[in-house]
Amino acid sequence: MPVDDTLPPIAVGVQTPHAAVMDLLFWRSMYLSILVLLVATATWVTLQLYHYYVVEVVSWVAMLLVTLIFVWGNIHRLLKNGDPDFSGMEISEARAEGMARGIREWIDEGIRWLFRVGVEREWSVFGATVAALGLLSWIATHFDLLTLVYMGVVLGMTVPAIYVKHEEKIIELWNAIYLQGLSACPCI
Repeated sequence: MPVDDTLPPIAVGVQTPHAAVMDLLFWRSMYLSILVLLVATATWVTLQLYHYYVVEVVSWVAMLLVTLIFVWGNIHRLLKNGDPDFSGMEISEARAEGMARGIREWIDEGIRWLFRVGVEREWSVFGATVAALGLLSWIATHFDLLTLVYMGVVLGMTVPAIYVKHEEKIIELWNAIYLQGLSACPCI
């Protein structure tokens, strides 16, 4: 398979979750990316075809898990005369602190982004953000959560790869649109 030089470099050494997601989004692992799209499509089609809801399926899976753990625990007590050992299922304190730190960083970045867009001098960034949020609100009134998640997966799997491949053309087109907008309304 030929190597595409337009993609950002692959992380060398330890594979971090961030690098794995980037590899998936930029189609470096084509079979895994195709598998993700196929599973998302099959899930969406099946749930739409049989008129199931995500909350309903999640609750059924949770009931199944609770039932299996209950049966397993009772069989284990019956056969081994003792409670099952759950010490291997605990999360270490360092891992919990790392997850809390990561969540706090996401929240901080979201707040920074919110203020950056709100205080930005360029009206186009503010206008584009408000328009995108308005479009998202309008789309949400016409689709259910599963369809929105499916559209997010499909767009998230295709748009980054297309952008990286055609970045120069997209930037030229955006600059032309921006200049045309400036000539139409100088306040932008």
